[in-house]
Amino acid sequence: MARKTEWFLTTGVRILANLPDNTFFDTSKDGLEFQAPTQLQLHEITQAFPGCIWKKAWRKELSWWEYTTVFEGVPLRVYAVKENPPACTAIIETRKVEEQVPIQFETRLVEKQVIVGWDCPQEVMG
Repeated sequence: MARKTEWFLTTGVRILANLPDNTFFDTSKDGLEFQAPTQLQLHEITQAFPGCIWKKAWRKELSWWEYTTVFEGVPLRVYAVKENPPACTAIIETRKVEEQVPIQFETRLVEKQVIVGWDCPQEVMG
C-alpha cells in the first residue's frame, strides 16, 4: 500500500471525522490542506482541531490568507481565505501602479526595419 494511502487510512480519516460536511480537503506531501474562502468556513475547520495555535499569513501574490498549524504531528494548511481576519485592517495608500488597459487595435501597413536573416563570418571555435 502506498505510504500516502496508508497514512490517510490510519490517521487522516480519524482527523477528518470532526470536519463539517462539504469541506474541501486534499492530502499534501506531509499532511492535509483545506480550502475555506470565508472566515466562517475557516472557523469551522479550525474548531475541528482543538488546542491548535494557527499562524496566519497574507499571500500578496495570490490575494488570500493562509493558516497553518500542526495537529498530532500532522501539518495542516487552510488556504484561499479571501475574507480578512476580523482583527486585521488593510493599510491602504494611493500609489501609481502599472496596469494593462485594453485598447482597440487598428491594422496599418508601415515601413519598419526587421531582421530577415543573419550574415555571420566563419568563426573558429575552441
